[in-house]
Amino acid sequence: MTIVQIVRSPAGGIRKHVMDVIQHFVARGDRVILVADLSSGDETFKKQVNEDWFKDVKVIHLSIHRSPHPSDLKNLWKLFKILKPMKPEIIHGHGAKGGMYARILGGAKKSVYSPHGGSLHANYGALKNYLYQLVEKLLLPFTGRVVVESQYTNKQFKKLISEGFQRVSINYNGIAFPHERPQKKPLKYRVAALGLLRELKGFDLLIRAAEELSVEYPDLKVKISGEGEERESLQQLITKLHLEEVVELTGEVESPLQTYEWADVVVVPSRFESFGLVALEAMAQGVPVIVSYTGGLMELVEHGETGRIFTRDSSSDLAEVLRTTFQHWELTQKYAEKAFEVAKSKYTMEHMLLGLEKTYSLLTKR
Repeated sequence: MTIVQIVRSPAGGIRKHVMDVIQHFVARGDRVILVADLSSGDETFKKQVNEDWFKDVKVIHLSIHRSPHPSDLKNLWKLFKILKPMKPEIIHGHGAKGGMYARILGGAKKSVYSPHGGSLHANYGALKNYLYQLVEKLLLPFTGRVVVESQYTNKQFKKLISEGFQRVSINYNGIAFPHERPQKKPLKYRVAALGLLRELKGFDLLIRAAEELSVEYPDLKVKISGEGEERESLQQLITKLHLEEVVELTGEVESPLQTYEWADVVVVPSRFESFGLVALEAMAQGVPVIVSYTGGLMELVEHGETGRIFTRDSSSDLAEVLRTTFQHWELTQKYAEKAFEVAKSKYTMEHMLLGLEKTYSLLTKR
């Protein structure tokens, strides 16, 4: 089977998901084509494309703008000419722009669309929200299947795009789990956060929470790992609050596992999140998690059972939840133990890939 994966920017969580999918189908013996703006890939992506397993993937580089742009027409025509002789059975688009390309090129017979939040976050202002949702509605007749990674995204799709569209399936993101939960660690007041440095990721909330806690907990250390357009403003905030000895922007890390091993607690302070891959990765490593009350994070973490949840967009509540976490460390460790077991039963790589295989089969067996 020939499968096309389209993603505008292969960076962060969407990059991990797409590359996991590509690696699986390459190993299965399928022919896989990746369409992406390679210039926007993160450092991990740039390393992965040089790994042995990736040599069988055909890569098509396009300059793709985040917002609608006249160059989209040129890109679509170029892709049409390249892909037509290849006769792909599946064209899978990730994110709003990737989904648009996939549906125009593949139509209802071949296209799969995974929003990954995108326009379903509805955080672009009233006019842009209306226009993006209008485009989504116009593309519905060309949509073969929609695959969402959480109940939240499913509800948003039904609420904003179409209540009656039936070709939607929920396929939770998955990762590889260790056989056993890593051992407990003594509390050292180390807090980590990872992700693209964007306003919607809410890292400024963690920095402000650190200011509130730094006097009370003089050993507190916070590492924020990732790159993005908010790096400069976040560094300015750290300097303004005199937190240079407390909060570090590490840049993109070689391996997230090293960060999880260092951390006592992982915080996901997002203002919007369709799933929450960082939280899941932390749970798989036995690290206690604190997440904001938004999107798919509310499904992934059960407050007082598998982690703690703070009020979205509230640095003061985040500080209070961190304080509670430190003060009740034994209970926090129990939450992490349960989180590992619950997540391992529901969010494995095997479950995710099997679900995607079934989705592709629904189109190819029509």
